[in-house]
Amino acid sequence: MIAPKVVLQPATMQDARWFWQVRNQASVRLNSQQQSVIRWETHQQWFHQALMDPNRVMLIVTDQELKVNVGILRYDINDKVAEVSIALSEQFCGRGYGGAILFHGECWLKRQHAQIQHLRATILEHN
Repeated sequence: MIAPKVVLQPATMQDARWFWQVRNQASVRLNSQQQSVIRWETHQQWFHQALMDPNRVMLIVTDQELKVNVGILRYDINDKVAEVSIALSEQFCGRGYGGAILFHGECWLKRQHAQIQHLRATILEHN
């Protein structure tokens, strides 16, 4: 299988609704630490704070050929460690995006946050 070509771009407030829609999809909630549906108002507040946090990176993942958003890549940075979180829109699961996102995300992180030496991820047992 050929890995999809993805582009990463920083999220803005205009992306809040799309992030919220992806985050509330059943497959994303199933593989998240917080599995309940998130209210729009709650998400708006969280999203605004997340964008303002210098230790949180939120990126939109776009398929370069299809020209559509396919997922979300987030890093929570603590000194030299970045915790990575990926959420894919349901229609793009199982198509090889995970590996492509991790690879391009690591390259992005090296350019933007050169101090990072380790990546960490929390993966639920059933995922």
